[in-house]
Amino acid sequence: MGRKPSLLTVVTLSIIVAQMKKCPLVFLCTIIACLLAACNLSSPETQIVPTETLDPMLLVTPLPTATPFPTLPPTDIPAARVELGDQAFFNGDWDAAIREYQTALENHPNPEVQSAALLGLGRTHYQLGDNATALDVLRRVPDEFPDSPHLPAAQFALAQVYEALDRFSEAAVAYQSYLNLRPGVIDSYIYEWRGDALAAAGDYPAAIDSYQAAMTTPRLNDTIPLEIKIGNSYFTLGDYPTALIAYNDIYTRTTSDYTKASMDYMIGLSHFNLGQNEEAYAAYQDAVEKFPLSYDTYLGLINLVEAGYSVDEF
Repeated sequence: MGRKPSLLTVVTLSIIVAQMKKCPLVFLCTIIACLLAACNLSSPETQIVPTETLDPMLLVTPLPTATPFPTLPPTDIPAARVELGDQAFFNGDWDAAIREYQTALENHPNPEVQSAALLGLGRTHYQLGDNATALDVLRRVPDEFPDSPHLPAAQFALAQVYEALDRFSEAAVAYQSYLNLRPGVIDSYIYEWRGDALAAAGDYPAAIDSYQAAMTTPRLNDTIPLEIKIGNSYFTLGDYPTALIAYNDIYTRTTSDYTKASMDYMIGLSHFNLGQNEEAYAAYQDAVEKFPLSYDTYLGLINLVEAGYSVDEF
C-alpha cells in the first residue's frame, strides 16, 4: 500500500489543474515548483519537527559571555594633591605648592596625608622666608600627629626654621629629636649641625660633645672640619692649651695649604693669649713664608708688621 497523499499534495494538484486551463507556461513553472516542494516535504531528513517537542533554549543562540571590566578603585584626589605639591615644591613654584598642600589638608581625613600636607606647607613657607608661618605650621605635626611617619622630617625642618629665627637652643633640641626618631641614617651630619646650633647659642661644652659624636659616626668626607670646630670651641672657652693641641694636630695631618695657614693663624692667636708672643710671631712667620696666598696669612702678616718684625717683601 502506498502512503496516503497529504492535504498539501491535494491542494497543490488542484492548483495545477486550474493553471493548466489558463496558461501552459504558468502550468510548467507551477508543476516544477510543486515537485520541488513535494520532494522536500517527503524527505525524512527534512521533516519539520513540531515546536512543542524541542527545547526552547535550543532555538536561541546564546551570546558570548562578555568579560567584565575590572573595577578600578576611586582616585584619591586629596592624597594626590600632596604629590602635586611636592612636584611644585621641587620646581620652585611656591604658590602652586601651597595651593596643593592646602587642598589636601582641608579635604582629606587621613592623618598621614594631613601631616604630609603640613610638612609641605611649612617647608614652602620657609623657602619663602616666612619663618613665623613656617614655625606655626610645622609645630602642628608633632602636636597633632605624634605618630606620623613624617615626624622626623618635620623635626629637621623645625631645626632649620629655629636657626633662621636665631633660636639656636630650640634648633639643637629639634636636631636631637630627629636623631632620636631616625638614628643611623645621617647621624654624623646631624650631630655636626646640632653642634653648630649649640655653639651659636653659646653652649660650647655641649657643642664640643656633639662635634665629637659626629666624629665617631660614619661620614663621607674627612673629620678635619669637625676638628677645627672643636679647636675653635676650646679657643672660645679660653682653654688655649687644649686649642693649641687641636690646631697643631690639624696642621700636621692636613694636606691643604689654606688649612695649614689657617692653623698657623689660630696657633699664633692662642700663643698670644697665653702671653707667648715669640711663639705667636713664629707661627705667623711660618704662614708668610710657606702659604703666602692665604687670607689668614695676610692677617698674621699684619700682626708681624705692627710688631716690627722683618718680613720678606716678595
